[in-house]
Amino acid sequence: MAQQAAPAPLKIIRRPAVEDRTGLSRSTIYGKLRQNPKRPAEFDPTFPRPVSISKKAVGWVESEVDAWLAEQVRKSRPDVAPTPKPKARPQYRPAPVAILDSAA
Repeated sequence: MAQQAAPAPLKIIRRPAVEDRTGLSRSTIYGKLRQNPKRPAEFDPTFPRPVSISKKAVGWVESEVDAWLAEQVRKSRPDVAPTPKPKARPQYRPAPVAILDSAA
């Protein structure tokens, strides 16, 4: 009988940790969560939703925040063909010098 791998435990991180990981401010994080007619570009439907952990506290699933960050990195770096390595430069070899016989 094959054993199934145990699922990774969920880790909930609080807002200051989300701020540290994403580099976003508190207002930007909450702006990404809701549509605001005054700031329509701030809303991001792909941003992870918080989960309620008590009556007055929320947190974010760490793996969802990490996945969102990875997606942002992928979007910011377009698929480009890898740059080829420069060819090795040929070694400098001086041209042969003709020796003139001054006696002739």
